[in-house]
Amino acid sequence: MPERIHRRRPEPRDNNPDIIMERGMVIGRYHAGKSYSQISREMGLSRNTVKAWVRRYEEEGHVRTRPRPGRPRVTTPQQDAAIYATELDLPCSIRTTRKRLLEAGLPCRVPARKPSLTADHKAQRLQFTEKYAGRDLEFWRSVIFTDETSFSSVAASWRHCRRHTGSRYEAKHIFESNRTRKGLIFQHDGAPPHYSRQATQHFNQEFPERWIGRGGPHLWPARSPDLTPLDFHLWGRMKDLVYNRKVNSREELFQNIQETAQEVKNNPVVLRQAIQSVLRRA
Repeated sequence: MPERIHRRRPEPRDNNPDIIMERGMVIGRYHAGKSYSQISREMGLSRNTVKAWVRRYEEEGHVRTRPRPGRPRVTTPQQDAAIYATELDLPCSIRTTRKRLLEAGLPCRVPARKPSLTADHKAQRLQFTEKYAGRDLEFWRSVIFTDETSFSSVAASWRHCRRHTGSRYEAKHIFESNRTRKGLIFQHDGAPPHYSRQATQHFNQEFPERWIGRGGPHLWPARSPDLTPLDFHLWGRMKDLVYNRKVNSREELFQNIQETAQEVKNNPVVLRQAIQSVLRRA
C-alpha cells in the first residue's frame, strides 16, 4: 500500500493576490485624498483595518503579509498541487482539465468590471447624450478630459480609485498661460473633491461657462467611465506597459510611469482615435 501523503494547510488568506490587491486599493484611495472613514465605507472594511494598512505602507513601504513564526514551508506550489491531486485521486492532468473546459465552451476570461447604474444614472446619461450627440469632432478635441488612477509596486491592479484633491488642477500645473486655455473646455467626473466650493470657484474662474462636471454649467453624468478616454483607453494601455516591466521599489515604479507616459505622449494618433470614439459612445 502506498504511503499516505498528508496535505499541508493552504496559504493563509492574507497571501491571496486578491487580498494584496485590495490593500493596494486602500493605499491608492488614501493617497487620492480620502479619509479612513470614506475608504472604510467604500470598501466594506473596518476603519481600524484601513488605518493599519496605511500605517504599514508608510512605515515599511509595502502591504505584504509579514513572515510568521514557525517552520517554513518545504513544498512548492507545484508540489502542493500534486499532493492535492493524489489525495483526491484525480485521474487527469491540469492540461486535460483545461482542454475539457475549452471543449465545454468555458475558456478562461478576465471578468468585466462595469459600474452599476440606477434609474437616475440612466436618465442623466440619456440627457447628456441628447445634448452632446450632435457635436462634431472639433468640439470633442477641445475638451480636456481629466481623471486619476493608482499604480502599485505590490500587485498589478487595473481597478481605478478616486480621487485627488482639486488642487491638482491649478492652472500652474496644467497650462503655461491663459492664452493656451482659450477655447478649451475642462471636464471632470464629479467626484467629491472636485465638487468642493474651492474647486468649483476655481473652475468658474479659469474656465467660465466652459467646464463639464457636477455643479457646473455643463453636467457630466455620474458613473460614466465609458465616456472618458482616460478610463476606457489610456489607463488600461498605460498599465499594460507599466506592469510589463518588473519594479522593486516605489522609485522604480515612478520612473516607469513617467517613461510610459512619455511613450503614450509620443503617439498622438492613438490618443486622437480614442477621442474620436467618444462620438460613437455618446
